[in-house]
This record gives sequence, C-alpha cells and structure tokens, in this order.
Amino acid sequence: MIPPNYDVIVDNPIETEADVKANLVFIKDLARPYTLNIFSLRVIPNTVLARQMEERSLSIDSISGSYVGVAPTLANCLLFILSSVQIPNWLFERWLDKARPLRAEQAFYPTFLRFCRLVYLARRAFDHLRFMDFSVLTGRLGYALWRLGVITFWRKHFIPKFTWGQRDRLASVKQA
Repeated sequence: MIPPNYDVIVDNPIETEADVKANLVFIKDLARPYTLNIFSLRVIPNTVLARQMEERSLSIDSISGSYVGVAPTLANCLLFILSSVQIPNWLFERWLDKARPLRAEQAFYPTFLRFCRLVYLARRAFDHLRFMDFSVLTGRLGYALWRLGVITFWRKHFIPKFTWGQRDRLASVKQA
C-alpha cells in the first residue's frame, strides 16, 4: 500500500497566526504514514484570486515563478520536518510558539529550510524505494523495472503483508 499524498499550499498572505498554528497541529496529528506535497501560493494573472489580491493591496508572486520554492519561515521548516519525522512534543510546542505567517515580522531561516527540505526529500526517496513506487519514474525506466519483475519481486518478498488481526494488535501496542 502506498501512503496517501496530501497537497499543502503555504505562504498565503491572508493567513493569520492562528491559521498557521492550526495547520501545523493538524499535520502533526495526521495518521502516519503519509506524504506531503508542499507548494507555495502563486497567482495566475487575470483570475478572481489575482483581483482579490489587488483589491487588498497584497503582492504575491506570479505563477511564472517557482511554486515549489517556499519562504524560509520557521512554520515552513516545521512543516517539512513534520512530514519527514516525528518530533518530540516539547520541541514541537517550542517551535509552534515561534511560528508566524508569511507577512508577520519574523526571522528567516534559509539554511535550516535547506536542511529540512533535504531530510524531506531523502525521506520521500526512501519511501519510493521501500514501496517500489516508481510513479515518479515515468517512461522506459519504470516500464523496464515492471517488465523485469523487480517491482513484483520486491513487493512479494520485502514489503510486509498486514492482516486485520495484525493491524488491530499493532494499534493496541501503539496505545500501550
């Protein structure tokens, strides 16, 4: 089974501090495993959203820019971390107190964001290999791995099979 994917759009200039913190708490409480696709909000010219931003006198990057490049805020760093690893509650609470929306006065952490994103990308690569999910490898390479039986062999011998009884036992062990 491939973990579910969720798309998250960050860097919304209208978000409040409460919105940012609520989103981070929501992501932390999501049942694992999951994968986050994190994008920065971009505006397509001549759309309702573009007009609404102009009416509020907010400037936001156009779609012609990169939508995967996010602002180096602590909230975005925390989002990349949460999607990669589970962090202790005390550390999460400490960083959550310092998380601010994009337009708020705050420090930026470009180096920390690069590190968090590297951990995030390494985790995604590991998950793709672990589940033999080559949906990101389109074309001949993915087809060749499927035709050669590599994917079938991996799934048959290396990915654990769960039955409903095992799943219930795992859930009770986690709660204990």
